[in-house]
This record gives sequence, C-alpha cells and structure tokens, in this order.
Amino acid sequence: MEKIEHLRILNDDALDQQLLALGYVVVPFLNKEEVNALLGFYADQNVDKINGIYASAHVDNKDFRIKVNNFIKQQFARAIDSYFHECEPLGGSFIVKGEGEHSTLYPHQDWNIVDESKYRSFNIWIPLVDVYEENGAVSVLEESHLKLTNYRGANIPCEVHQVYDELWPRMKVLNMKAGEALIYDHRLIHASRANQSGKPRIASVYGIIPKAASMKYYYKNGDLIEEYDCNQEFYVSANTFAGPAGLKLAKSIPYHFPTLNAAQFRHIFLGEELIEEQEVQEVIQKTATTTPEQKTSLLQRIKSFFGG
Repeated sequence: MEKIEHLRILNDDALDQQLLALGYVVVPFLNKEEVNALLGFYADQNVDKINGIYASAHVDNKDFRIKVNNFIKQQFARAIDSYFHECEPLGGSFIVKGEGEHSTLYPHQDWNIVDESKYRSFNIWIPLVDVYEENGAVSVLEESHLKLTNYRGANIPCEVHQVYDELWPRMKVLNMKAGEALIYDHRLIHASRANQSGKPRIASVYGIIPKAASMKYYYKNGDLIEEYDCNQEFYVSANTFAGPAGLKLAKSIPYHFPTLNAAQFRHIFLGEELIEEQEVQEVIQKTATTTPEQKTSLLQRIKSFFGG
C-alpha cells in the first residue's frame, strides 16, 4: 500500500504512534457528567424499540439530525480539544444496538471521506454503557488499515464481505467502560457481535479529520468511482445514501471493485503464498499424473484459491 505522509493526529506521542501503527487507540474521554448528559438527551428523544441497529444520522428528519449532532458536539468538545492536534471535528450520531442477531455489525471499513492518498480520517466511538462481547463490544483487526488501498462509500461493494469467516477469529474484542473512546482510522476493519444482553447498547460516534484535509464523497457510477468535493453540511444534512446531489464532481477514476476470497485475504493479511488463477489449470492437469499424496496437496491449493 502507498505510504501516506504522517500528520500528527493526537497530542500524545505514544498514542499518536499507536494510532498510526495499529489503526486505533482506546483512551479515557468523556467524564461522568458528559456521559449522563448524552444518555439523558437520548432518552428524551423517545426512540422506538430497536430491532437491529439504530443510527440517528440515518433518520429522515434533517432537523433532528442537526439537533443531535449539535448536542453531541457540545459534549465532545472538551475532550477533543485535549486529545487532538490540529483536527477538524465533523458530525456526531448515536449508534444503538437493539437485541438479537439483527444487531450484528459484520466486518467492514468505514467510508473514505478524505483523499486517502494524502490524508487519514477517523471516528471517535464512545460507549455510554459498559461494553463487552455479550452486548456488542467493538472488535478490531489490528493493522488492517495498512493492508488495502480501496474506495468505500454508499453504493461501493465491501471488499471483505466474502471473508467474514477469516476475519472474525482474528479480531480483538475491545471491552470498554462507559465514557472511554475508541479512536480509529476509517480504514481499520472492525465489527461487533449481536447484542444478547437484553438491554440496548447505547453509544455515540463522531468523525474527525486533519484540518489540512478537504472532505470528499465517493460514489460508484458503472465502472467508475466518482470523487466529489464535499463538506460537513452535506454529511450532516443530506441523505448520503441517495448519491452526490448538489456536489461538485472532482474526478472520475476507473476501478475494478475487487472482492477478496479467502486465499487472497491470507496472502494480503497473513503473507501466505497466493495461487494465481492461471495456476489452477496447471494444477488440475498435474493431478492426472501425480501420486495420491501429491494429488491431495495440489487439490488443497485449488481449494485455498477458491476460498476454502
């Protein structure tokens, strides 16, 4: 992957280096008063019983989204000023897991919102209740932000959606206390298991970018990725799933929309040898003249190529 010039993100040197190397850090962030203020504000919204995952940023009511964003911004302001170096806070949302299997969030990367050939962008994810695996704590794949160069957005296929079985066992569950923050690179592969606790898992999330970076919006149009110049107002006020209405097209990029299979995943992430497609036919031909032991080894390679 092309190396991005490092811009300091966090004021603390050790935390900044961990964020650069692992793709995330966990730190104390909100105090008890700020956590309680957010919980009280969320309760006042009288959100219906949740089946699956609720995100206030995806509610149709624009005025509601703006109200929520402004309140979260107020509660995060103190800690953002303390931790971040020359960064621009963006928008905030409540992210709440209901109960049952529909609340699983499968491994994925978040959308590109900056030009990732030059800059990085981040989320600040904060549980407002203690989180652990049973109620849907976040899991991360350390260093995965360094493995793929890709485009991600509303209608862009997820590159890792066929390798969930490879990802889940390798991910680290982050048990966290209410008010702690998971600060992570948007390129980091992350997920969370279903909430089986019988209570909603309430969290809040806020986006942040370097002040030097301009916001972008990426959209699939046929065999092209379209890059649009963007701003905070669009992400807070517009329906971001509906396309780039009102945005200025910056450039169109030919793109082949890769999807990893298991063998490709293990090659990129684990360094295992990759059997290329053209080798498969050679392997098949060789099985006609090999011993049973050799044939088993060759067929295992074919199976690995096609995802096991």
